[in-house]
Amino acid sequence: MFQCNTNITCLLSGTAIKAVVMYVSDYITKTSLKTHTIFDSIHSVFSKNSEIIGGTLPMKEKARMVMTSIVNMILAKMEMGAPMISMYLLGNPDHYTDHKFIPFFWQSFVTEAERAFDKAINPLKVTLIKQKRRIVGVSAVFDYIYRPTELEDMSLYDWVHWSSCVKLQKQTKSTQDQNKNIDAEHSLQPDISFSSISSQLSDSSSLHNKKGKHRQSTYNFLSDHPLFATHGLQLHAADSKKVPNFIDATLPRQDQGDRNYYCLTILALFKPWRNGTDLKTSAIMF
Repeated sequence: MFQCNTNITCLLSGTAIKAVVMYVSDYITKTSLKTHTIFDSIHSVFSKNSEIIGGTLPMKEKARMVMTSIVNMILAKMEMGAPMISMYLLGNPDHYTDHKFIPFFWQSFVTEAERAFDKAINPLKVTLIKQKRRIVGVSAVFDYIYRPTELEDMSLYDWVHWSSCVKLQKQTKSTQDQNKNIDAEHSLQPDISFSSISSQLSDSSSLHNKKGKHRQSTYNFLSDHPLFATHGLQLHAADSKKVPNFIDATLPRQDQGDRNYYCLTILALFKPWRNGTDLKTSAIMF
């Protein structure tokens, strides 16, 4: 192991620290770490070895022990195990699961539903994007409250399972004519609803087209949606392996906390709505 004749107090200067970092990096001869990671390792070694630094050992021995600890810690941070390298070379994933977890930021939806009960709630936060020389605000909440009329009776929880926002493809004239015919057929079926659509998607005989690929249904948002002209809502077949991952704060509980907020959250998740007013009647009955 390398011997250091420099007084350990010199490591408190920026020049000495840079020299140590360069030496340790060259000594390890591996891919360099991020600068903040290296300095955090050095700081950690100094913190854990304060008794040695302030002890009665010779300065040369203190420096040797501290440098050994720094090298070992950085080496541990840069070390890659043989199984990890093998998995990478074989192109295999680094984890396996039989379920697909869907990120779901539920609080923004509940807050939007709560606005009908409390007008003092802050406006909905949106993401600003540039589209055709104009700035528009978009939010996942819009995708649900401005969902197509065919999906009027779709609850928020079903919406997370079944749908996704997709960009509409540019259609040729022949395709547009076909869509007009489809719209005309739908207009002759006033009872079409999410339940009938979902039953069709769940039918194994209707899930595949002639080429064997999964067939998915895409519907236009309502005209109030900021991306009405370019995006739509695509429905997928129900999959029990898809699990919503509720991100944000912890979901409210029935046995403790704010009872009203718990009821509002449950209604917003499992009763179809477009604005909080739709939930008022149900809230009284709940």
